[in-house]
Amino acid sequence: MLGDRSRAQARALAADLTTLPAVVLDTEKRLYPGNDAVTFQQPGEPTEVGAEAAPEAKYQYRSFGLRLLVHGGDAISANPP
Repeated sequence: MLGDRSRAQARALAADLTTLPAVVLDTEKRLYPGNDAVTFQQPGEPTEVGAEAAPEAKYQYRSFGLRLLVHGGDAISANPP
């Protein structure tokens, strides 16, 4: 069970997620977090005029605007600010 100090830390963190490290997440499928703060790009798309598209990649989507909540082992938890 969480103590008063842990609850206070959780409230402070939830009040301003921008204090957490920003992450860029590459995924096979597009994420739909329901938050306009999260944007995405398809890594194979050219980013400059005249640039060629990259070859087919395993990870088709790159998501921006997420913050790292928990990292452990092979798993992460990232949320929009």
